[in-house]
Amino acid sequence: MQYTYEYNGENYTIRLDKQADGSFLATIGEDSYQFNATQLATGTWLIDHDGKRQTVHTSRDKDARYIQVDGVQYQLEKSSDRRRTSGGSGATGDLKSEMPGQVIDVRVTEGDMVEAGQVLVVLEAMKMEIRVTAPYDGTVAKVMVAKGDVVDRGQLLAEVTES
Repeated sequence: MQYTYEYNGENYTIRLDKQADGSFLATIGEDSYQFNATQLATGTWLIDHDGKRQTVHTSRDKDARYIQVDGVQYQLEKSSDRRRTSGGSGATGDLKSEMPGQVIDVRVTEGDMVEAGQVLVVLEAMKMEIRVTAPYDGTVAKVMVAKGDVVDRGQLLAEVTES
């Protein structure tokens, strides 16, 4: 997955890739960080990185993202030139499953207008709930899954066209 956020007037592209061992590799600009993440509750994560363990709280409000680490809160704004992609799909708005799982909810139908960040499909994988969201404001062009479907990693779930 790739995100572009603005922080203190500068744009940062963040790429997040799940590794074969279950850890994550975050690339911000030219710097890379490998870490393990365990979701404790909605918006609360336990992060293990370089022998340190930290509890991280996250939330969002429209285009703003808030992250609190060690009592310090950071506010990120979605960049106006943003693109969020899943599985390297680019600007097409192809939304793919990040891991094998089961579809537990489909919240849109073809032709629906959606806003960036709106939940479109909810998956369950390894007892975790994964919310697949719209990468930008647009229209749902196609929905390829239904509630109860079992999906593979990389399987196309829905397509959104930018408005």
